[in-house]
Amino acid sequence: MNKKTTTLSLISVLIFTIFLASCSKSIDRHNVVIDDVKVDVQKTKIIKPHTAGNETSSKHAIAILYEIKNNGSKSINPDYIADSKIYPYQKLKKSNKQLTENVGADLDVTLDKNQSAKVTRIYQLENTKDPVLLKFKSSDKDQDLILDLNRSDSSDKNKSQNEKKSKKNNGKGKLPDGVEQFKTYNINWSDNSWSGVTVKIPDVNVGKFTEPQDINGETAQGTIIVNFEISTTDTDINIYPNQSELLTNNGNQIKADLIESDSTIGGEYMAGSKKKGQVVFLIENMNDIKEITSLRLKFLGNLANSETDEIDIYNYTHDYDTGTLELN
Repeated sequence: MNKKTTTLSLISVLIFTIFLASCSKSIDRHNVVIDDVKVDVQKTKIIKPHTAGNETSSKHAIAILYEIKNNGSKSINPDYIADSKIYPYQKLKKSNKQLTENVGADLDVTLDKNQSAKVTRIYQLENTKDPVLLKFKSSDKDQDLILDLNRSDSSDKNKSQNEKKSKKNNGKGKLPDGVEQFKTYNINWSDNSWSGVTVKIPDVNVGKFTEPQDINGETAQGTIIVNFEISTTDTDINIYPNQSELLTNNGNQIKADLIESDSTIGGEYMAGSKKKGQVVFLIENMNDIKEITSLRLKFLGNLANSETDEIDIYNYTHDYDTGTLELN
């Protein structure tokens, strides 16, 4: 079993709900070499774009995980390659439309020869049916890759099977290989202060890996998994717990991992709808799960109706702040 396969199985051991099988589209590993730089498209996931109270031109977005390796002699910045060498389009029936970037996480690093790094870029989609065309610009010859958004492969099935097996452990008995510590903390936090929306966090899972893992370009010794239950009564809303920020008691401020988190828990909720899902945070340094004694989360919500004459503009957006949640 290689390191990447081991990493994926460890994540599935810790996460006890199937949060990728239904919303993530795996792809065959595609790679191109442009100007002595190898770009490997490793993973894609359909998500809801983060509006932060402002309307976007699309209802969906695609997160793409690239691994960028420097095969040349000069140092490079992987963010520069992702932003200036890769041009995504959606192959529509009548024309190809270039996709615009919605949210991206910059990677402040320089790659010397034979070094590699992973970066995630997120682009707004016109729809979730037509394939995405990635055009790689080179000084010699441009190259294209097609991503089929409607085709999943056996990796989803394998991951689902791993997660079903992991449910049997659920913090009881011997933990599987690669997981050193794991504990579930009952939180029972809730908020119903905004527009008939009820947000609940029943519990939080904290886990530590036996060895540091490379997950979507991040080195992680552990993970925090926050379980959400969200419902709305008579109002259409957008809410984004899967794009939240978390603060731990030891001062770590961490953004949710969009690739590993459940995309269905974030985005549009029609009136009367209910959803459950998990939001994943990767912890770079963790010696013991007992180090994490409290946490705080912040995320955004907004009304789905953009017609300002039909809504309360003073109530249009809402900033969620859980305050300090003790892990006892």
